[in-house]
Amino acid sequence: MEIVFGVMGIAVIISLYLRLRDQDRTIKDLVDRLSARNYSEYVAAKGYDERTPDPSFRKPMSWHDDPTIDDVEERDY
Repeated sequence: MEIVFGVMGIAVIISLYLRLRDQDRTIKDLVDRLSARNYSEYVAAKGYDERTPDPSFRKPMSWHDDPTIDDVEERDY
């Protein structure tokens, strides 16, 4: 019986740790956004580029999604 309670306790501790870690990441990201003077400073501090993908490489969502986009079935997504 004690083993079951021990395993349950460890499972609860691990799940709480993972949840708190995700919350800390979210809070850190929000603080970084608030402390940046503008968006370009925020993106420079993040270390990666969050530009939107080029629409010519976007896979259409239906057979007639956008007539200006060519069929791009051979690309890996």
